[in-house]
Amino acid sequence: MTHVLITHGVADFDKWQAAFNDVLPMRDEAGEKSAQIFRDAGDPNTITALFEWDNFENAREYVNSARLKTAMQNAGVTSAPQITFLEDV
Repeated sequence: MTHVLITHGVADFDKWQAAFNDVLPMRDEAGEKSAQIFRDAGDPNTITALFEWDNFENAREYVNSARLKTAMQNAGVTSAPQITFLEDV
C-alpha cells in the first residue's frame, strides 16, 4: 500500500474540515482507501493528514491534480503543503 503524509496550515480548521469532508467522493474516486487527520498540539490551524491509497501512481496523480489545488484554495489552506509518499515495508 501507498501512504501519503501531508502537512499544511489552514486559516480556519472548521472551514477546512468541512471542505475536506465535501471532497470525499473525489478522493474515493481517485483511489484513497482511508484518511486520518491530526492537528498540531501547539497550533490547531496546522494539520497533518495521513492517507492510504490503492497505489503510488493514483496517489501521485491526485496530489498533483488541478482539482486538489482548487479544493485546497477553497478550503483556506495558507501554506504550501509538505508532501511525503510512503510505502509499506
